[in-house]
Amino acid sequence: MILKSKLETEKLEVIAMLTNLKLVNVMLTKENMNLKEMIINNQNTQNSTTSSYTSEVINSQFHRSKNHGSRFYCSLPRHTISKKKNENKNINNELLNDITESCANLMNRRSQFDKCSSAPNLVDSKNDCKNEKILENSSSFFSSTKIYSSQNSNLLFSELNRQQLHDWFAEQGIDYVLEGSKLWPSSGKELISSSISEIDEKFKFKHWLHRKKLILAIQFERDPNKLLAEDRYLEKSRYLNTSWVLQWLDDIGLPQYKEPFLQAAINGTLLHRLTKDDFLMMQFGNSDLHFSSLRYGIKVLRKNNFDPECLIRRSNTNKNDDDCNLSLWTTHRVMEWLCSVNLAEYASNLRGSGVHGGLIVYDDRFTSELLADILFIQQSKTLLRRHLSIQFSQLIGKDLNQKKRDDQCKPKYRPLTISSKTKIQKKSQFSLKRKKNNNELNIGDLICPIDD
Repeated sequence: MILKSKLETEKLEVIAMLTNLKLVNVMLTKENMNLKEMIINNQNTQNSTTSSYTSEVINSQFHRSKNHGSRFYCSLPRHTISKKKNENKNINNELLNDITESCANLMNRRSQFDKCSSAPNLVDSKNDCKNEKILENSSSFFSSTKIYSSQNSNLLFSELNRQQLHDWFAEQGIDYVLEGSKLWPSSGKELISSSISEIDEKFKFKHWLHRKKLILAIQFERDPNKLLAEDRYLEKSRYLNTSWVLQWLDDIGLPQYKEPFLQAAINGTLLHRLTKDDFLMMQFGNSDLHFSSLRYGIKVLRKNNFDPECLIRRSNTNKNDDDCNLSLWTTHRVMEWLCSVNLAEYASNLRGSGVHGGLIVYDDRFTSELLADILFIQQSKTLLRRHLSIQFSQLIGKDLNQKKRDDQCKPKYRPLTISSKTKIQKKSQFSLKRKKNNNELNIGDLICPIDD
């Protein structure tokens, strides 16, 4: 087990170094192109001076050879033009030296990868900013790699024409819907005035959550004040796009859910309104641990008003402030804590488990025994389990520890285990049900109730 953990750690180090080398390669390629342009410009400016200079040299050599004959040094004639070529070579060599020096500086500035980490999220924040800028220029992801979805504040939704509507649908990640609807709708006004039955008739959805996403977006554009009065979280959650949600899955320790989330084009609004039926129908399985991880991960976002930078990915210099914000810890931060309490060889077992700070704090069923099972610490290693229990109790504090114990004493207490399954009854194919009013929807049972 220890050998396996070491090999996985070394693998992560190699991946991190490879990623940084690729980024350096992109930067050097750009710098090389700029240097080539500089060399071409210098050559163009030097052509005029070189031509006049060579004519003068040839004339002087002609007169000198006429009077004194050709002059030789070591059996080879010495030409003044070759001296000019050597100067150009020296310039090129100096430029190449500058490139190699800049490459060395870039490699020296690269932060060391933390061996206790499990993903590139724990790389130094300064390098992360540089990496994000490079990736934004070199690739596109869901129309943008930015955290926020861009909103057109200059025009009302009802004023959008057909082309602007296409851009809006592309921003939602469902532009195929508009492309398959021929000429309907012709404007934003026609779209927001349509009923749900008309939308179902005109649009052909590849995924049932695309339908839900579109209807929620139309509802907000139709009457935002009414919708915000019923659900204040929609104001901020709608700015988080699918790219951010996929990063959030890494933060809560559920990267294996990225593919179904990507297929459903889940953004902040859809994540906030995700239901229990959606959880089952997206073929997540019915793991109670993963269900709770999603539930309390959403709860943390709501408590922080869907701030995209609220989560803690690295340890803070001020330990007291860091411990007070335990609910904001990502999976990678929890793994860092395991390394700090001399359990580094088990930290890698936390990958894909869904354990994060919000789950530890808000789920009273999450105990040190469950954490030991997730880390695959054998029952026979009693001293190691006791050590984990002591460190876990110190981490969560006396009040939260007592609350968890009180919950275990309740008669209807059902412990949370690795193998426990979520008991949810599947009702229908679509999680959206139509009410009497065709413009209103019954969202269903949310994974994380709004009043939780």
